[in-house]
Amino acid sequence: MATVRYLGTAEDTPDVYTITIANTWASTDAVTVTIGGDASLVVTLGTTATTTHVAEALSKAFNAKSRSDNLSTAADESRNTGGQVIPQFTELTASYSGSVVTLVGPNGIPCTVAVAESTAGTGTATLATVQSATGRWHWNNGDNWSGGSAPANGDDVWFDAGAVDCRYGLPNGSLQPNSIHGTMDYTGKIGLPSVNRQNPNAVYREYRQRYVTLDDDASDSFVTIEWGLTGTGQGSPMANFDWSGNTTVTIDVKGTGKPIDGVSGHALNIKGNAFAMVPRIDRGHVALAPDPGDTTVITNTTIGYVNNATSDARVFYGPDATISGSVYAYGGYFESECAFSSADIYMYAGVGKVRPYSTEITSLNVYSPAVCDIVGTGTIGTLNLSGTLNNRGGSAVFTNTAVTSGAKIVDPIGSFQFTNGIDFTQCGTQQTDIEWGKHFTLTKSAI
Repeated sequence: MATVRYLGTAEDTPDVYTITIANTWASTDAVTVTIGGDASLVVTLGTTATTTHVAEALSKAFNAKSRSDNLSTAADESRNTGGQVIPQFTELTASYSGSVVTLVGPNGIPCTVAVAESTAGTGTATLATVQSATGRWHWNNGDNWSGGSAPANGDDVWFDAGAVDCRYGLPNGSLQPNSIHGTMDYTGKIGLPSVNRQNPNAVYREYRQRYVTLDDDASDSFVTIEWGLTGTGQGSPMANFDWSGNTTVTIDVKGTGKPIDGVSGHALNIKGNAFAMVPRIDRGHVALAPDPGDTTVITNTTIGYVNNATSDARVFYGPDATISGSVYAYGGYFESECAFSSADIYMYAGVGKVRPYSTEITSLNVYSPAVCDIVGTGTIGTLNLSGTLNNRGGSAVFTNTAVTSGAKIVDPIGSFQFTNGIDFTQCGTQQTDIEWGKHFTLTKSAI
């Protein structure tokens, strides 16, 4: 076990690929270059079909800004588009010499390139990697870490200084550190956003690995994330972590950076099919399993505050997560778009937006001054209320309901259903504020 710190000091080098054109080509043969798995340039030959002509036509098509721009000397080929019209292609440049096309990417940024040919004869277009991109933004480059090596199983990993991003060469399920720490003095980004906006004129959905993906190393099944516990800086505006193994992940967040508008809705994004994920968030913008398809089970969440009970923490549960155990909200704001599994929610301050769906929340406990907004349908076993419950477009069913003095229910269209009525515990209707529509029968009985 060692303590390793991210430095971001490696030298940047680009991807370099060659495409070698060989054998016999003919009219209407085609060569296709694909970047990122789904962005393709197709060049179809005319009557001129020598290997040098194919290389020239492909190179010029790659650099072209339209279908008819920058044609070869023979000018008899056709294309589906100009390469520079495709956002992913704008990151590389092409050149040719004889029958070989050379593609060069930007310094430090990896690009995934594939080549295919469709020929009537024996023509081939063979891709080779001359040099792979690396540099200061790469997790897997040992020159970026104290000690000269990338983290190993059982290490304590620190991001505690500087502003150099850690974007590429990320672990992909083969590493489990003992702990990961990010201080407020580290202001770089870890991982990638869902949309690549590095060139505002060539925006595309990111195809590279976006999350640091960690795993169980079979000897230590407990991992700790500590984020923002120390430091006086602005913090990281984006850090993405994922688990793919049978691991219990304990999360303690005391601060994050401010998310970047148009890049990431949250500063700390955590997901994965870990055995259990137990977060405590006191300040910062945190998303748990934020994307569709993230099937993380989240247990016993605690949401608190450091200075401001209403605004310090902002927590988002994604649509395919499952909240199990208990949620304790002592402040901040949380929003759940996901299913619950026999969960209990305790709100003591702050605001929560809850979408019950069709699965049962065992109990919802909203204590003054907390506010809970209900969205969608579903069943809540027990509601205990002294705070505020708002209907924000739902028709939830509350099996058992008890209110105390100061409780407020705002349901102007009367779509909430209280199966066993509402118990006014140690109070009367005059000590509460209940708005639940018009034209209904209220029957009084003893508790």
